[in-house]
Amino acid sequence: MSAPSIARSVIRTHVLSFVVASIALVVVGSSIAGAILVREDDVSASALARTLGSELHNHASDSRAQLDQLIEHELEEERWFERRTEVWRNQDRIGGSVDNGVLGSAAHRPPGCSCEKLEGSWHRICAVVVDPPTTIVVASPLLPLLRALAPLVGAIATIMLFASLGFSLASRKLMQRSLTPLIRFEQKLSTLSAFGREPLATTWGALEVDALASTFNALLVRIDTAIEREQRFVADAAHELRTPLTRLRGQIELVLGQLDADSESSQRLSLAVRTCEELARMTDALLAMARNEASVDETLDLADIARGLERRLAPEQLARLDFQLEEEVLVRGDEALLALAASNLIDNALKYTEGSVRVRVFQANDLRAIEVVDSGTGISAEDMQLVRQPFVRGSARGTRARGAGLGLALVEQVAVLHTGQLLLENLAPQGLRAQLSLPAWRPRSMDPVR
Repeated sequence: MSAPSIARSVIRTHVLSFVVASIALVVVGSSIAGAILVREDDVSASALARTLGSELHNHASDSRAQLDQLIEHELEEERWFERRTEVWRNQDRIGGSVDNGVLGSAAHRPPGCSCEKLEGSWHRICAVVVDPPTTIVVASPLLPLLRALAPLVGAIATIMLFASLGFSLASRKLMQRSLTPLIRFEQKLSTLSAFGREPLATTWGALEVDALASTFNALLVRIDTAIEREQRFVADAAHELRTPLTRLRGQIELVLGQLDADSESSQRLSLAVRTCEELARMTDALLAMARNEASVDETLDLADIARGLERRLAPEQLARLDFQLEEEVLVRGDEALLALAASNLIDNALKYTEGSVRVRVFQANDLRAIEVVDSGTGISAEDMQLVRQPFVRGSARGTRARGAGLGLALVEQVAVLHTGQLLLENLAPQGLRAQLSLPAWRPRSMDPVR
């Protein structure tokens, strides 16, 4: 499962926050608008009650029948406003019978307005004392008020919806613009070479990225210091080993010159000379692995490197080798390291197979390669990655071949240093193909910016 994107998380959080705020605004705004409408209806109902109370006060001397007729006429007009009004004087109802009255309970409570359910629907009921003991009760249904509020709620919701969409698009653009320094920083990191790095710039247009660049520069300094210390130790150790090995080999060869070539002592000393040669190759490998600062900008022909190796091989080795070399297989690199890597591939193939070995130098598309194919037992699947590590030998090799396990590790490091790769593939029914692939030569102007 891939890690979540910070940009998407931030945008999602902002948009979600805006949507929640919009919903809250719609709810709160609708509630406030509804409260205002209810308050206005309360004021209108109270005004109606006082107007009707004023009419009753002006006709205080009228008979009950006249008052009933007056109230019935006023209440008839109120039906157009979907209101229900009742006038109560103590337990008596003016303008209608007590049996038909439904607001009597509200008339005998303290004056004021409240929401109550009346005949199955919610109403706003306001009781107004106009002339004690006369109380006028006005009941207004809430559904018409809510209907009047619906266009306002719809308008606010629509505005918030489009605002949310606009905010989402704007947030994405703003976030992309804000992350531009971080993206450029990441792109710069991807072009850094493994060695010989220049310090990163500390002005990227964002305070956090500038601080990250400064911290990263400090980390690079610590890493380079540790690598330099390790390289110095390995180089010094290899140099100290090479000198006594050279003297030892020279002394043994002097003694060999004084002995009979067929004697047992001569044969044993010859084995000692070969041991010194193996130790010398191991020392060269250690030195090469410590040469991380090597320049890989020289224009080289892999075919020429292979021919140079061919000239240095012993006749018994040449008898088992089949060189297939194309012309002008150009790359950029370090000649000594590439020659050592190719020599290790050939040496490995000769060690672990008794049959013939094919050495091929070719080019295909944008790749240039040195390929060595043997007819041995190959490498087991579990060892395929292990043999790329220093001082590791495949378990299937047995003990018949001598070595320190540095050959393929060295080739792997040379490949990485040249931005190439080492490919290992078992063949059917047997054999191993080891291929050192490198990028094709190109002008320096086409190299990626580092």
